[in-house]
Amino acid sequence: MTARTTAAARRTGRLFQGADHWSLTARQEIHAELLAELVALADMLAFNAKIEGVIGQVRFYEDDISELLVNRSGTLVKMPLRAAEPNASRHVP
Repeated sequence: MTARTTAAARRTGRLFQGADHWSLTARQEIHAELLAELVALADMLAFNAKIEGVIGQVRFYEDDISELLVNRSGTLVKMPLRAAEPNASRHVP
C-alpha cells in the first residue's frame, strides 16, 4: 500500500490485528484510474490469506448488490451475488 492509500484507509476505516489474523474495514470511493491498484491489493490479500473463503466484498456505486471476493488456493475469485427470487422469503422461517 502506498502512503496515500494508507492515510485514506485510516480516515475511512479500521484496521484490526488479532493473534493470528487481521482485518480491514473501509468505506472508500475510488476513481476508475485507481481500480488497478485495488485489484492488485485484493490479489495480494488472497495470495497471503491463511484460510480459503470470503476475504471481502466490493460494490460499485451504481450497483445495488455486492460481489464477494473469495480466496481459492491463493487466487482471487469474484463471485457476483444476485437478488433473491420474489418467492424466496417464504423459505425463511
